[in-house]
Amino acid sequence: MEIEFLSDVQQLAPEQRRIAYLELCKRSKRSDTLSNRITAGVGLSKSEIDAFVDLFGKGCQAKNKGKLRARLESGLTYSVGIYNRVVFDVADCKFPVEYVAGQSYPKEVRCVRETIIKKG
Repeated sequence: MEIEFLSDVQQLAPEQRRIAYLELCKRSKRSDTLSNRITAGVGLSKSEIDAFVDLFGKGCQAKNKGKLRARLESGLTYSVGIYNRVVFDVADCKFPVEYVAGQSYPKEVRCVRETIIKKG
């Protein structure tokens, strides 16, 4: 089966989704964003979760970092527009997760963190 759309990735078995999704991103020049991963039903690896919590949990209390990590580990099912600004680059070992801010980086990072903790 030729994978052309994120909905095609959803049809695959969970263990096949990640590979098919990453191949689709590479082949179609599609951005690897948090929103696209949620749509495709692709979770985050342990190293991606660690990098995500490092970036979005910076300056937070330990309990909020714990909540953020727990939500990411349980799998996100709800996508909002700001998740399109969370970009993954599996080839970049130093910065595997980045946030592309629109106006106010600190406010937007806080918004992403709070949205994940509250809504997932």
